[in-house]
Amino acid sequence: MQALYTTREAVLRSFEIANTTRISPMVDNEIRAASESVDHQLHRFFTVEKITLAFDWPNYQHADAWRIYFNEQSFITIDTVVSGGLTLDPADYLPYRADGVLAPPYEYIEINRARSAAFSSGLSPQRSIMFSGLTGVQDLTSSGGVLTPGMDATTSIAFIDPVNGRMYVGVGSSLIIGNERLQVTERGWSDSGTVLLTSLGSIQSDNIVEMSDTTKVALYEYLHIGGESVQVLSIVGSNVTVRRAVNGSVLATHESGCPIYLNNAFSVTRGAFGTSAAVHAGSAPVLIQRYPAQVEQLSLAEAVVGVAQNAGLYARIVGQGSSTREAVGKGLDDMRRAAYQSWGRKLRKTAI
Repeated sequence: MQALYTTREAVLRSFEIANTTRISPMVDNEIRAASESVDHQLHRFFTVEKITLAFDWPNYQHADAWRIYFNEQSFITIDTVVSGGLTLDPADYLPYRADGVLAPPYEYIEINRARSAAFSSGLSPQRSIMFSGLTGVQDLTSSGGVLTPGMDATTSIAFIDPVNGRMYVGVGSSLIIGNERLQVTERGWSDSGTVLLTSLGSIQSDNIVEMSDTTKVALYEYLHIGGESVQVLSIVGSNVTVRRAVNGSVLATHESGCPIYLNNAFSVTRGAFGTSAAVHAGSAPVLIQRYPAQVEQLSLAEAVVGVAQNAGLYARIVGQGSSTREAVGKGLDDMRRAAYQSWGRKLRKTAI
């Protein structure tokens, strides 16, 4: 399963435009293409996923008999190694990084020659060596919020409260709740459980939303009040300062007692990235899977350029007069080179 290294919200913020139904599908497609492109540019997979990788033994890597290369994959952790149907003791093998250091990301593995274990084919050489673990480059996480309420093993919507007044989860985020990994595919609205304490007039300057509970309100996110969407600009006590009539909604009058809705309902793919759907209690912490900063930055830049090119029918022109030229994203070159220098796969992994 391909992870997405940036979110819809990050791309839209780059254009300083609000989330709209019209542009969202195009943005999502460009993010998917950008994430796959980054993997190919850097010659490695950054998706963090639990998998089992199988190899024939003997195989055609032309490596020493005690060594197996993981080819295009790399492991963050290796949980089990099965050789010829027998599970090896962790002391029987040594995983290495490309430069020979015993640290992730592991790109090949060797039998510990100080012990008696060996790779073997068992009854058949086909898929006789199996490695199970967490693949990727780095297992980085950040706090994404709190699950409220809990989820059973079949629920496809996660309601997430913000952290310190900020919502870091977006469409495309890979989440970790307990031992389960989930991927966010869409977001919607939920009842905040609170109402307007004072009415709002149909003028832009009437921009203070007074509500009894602001703990679930996130800065720069959106509220929905009586058919109008507003963006949160600041939160002070029970007063929320907002920008009125965003996301294509219409400025309107709202009486006190009008329900307020939050944009914190996330549609998710359950049991993603090699995990299984599970039951999660309310108030369970939600973590966001993160990727190396340069990978996230490059993915965002590639997606932003893709959206701009798409909007210009792939014939976007920049400059004036004799300096007019087609914009093809050449400004990304430095960023691509920097990401490759930091995270690109450069060393030969197998003999020829």
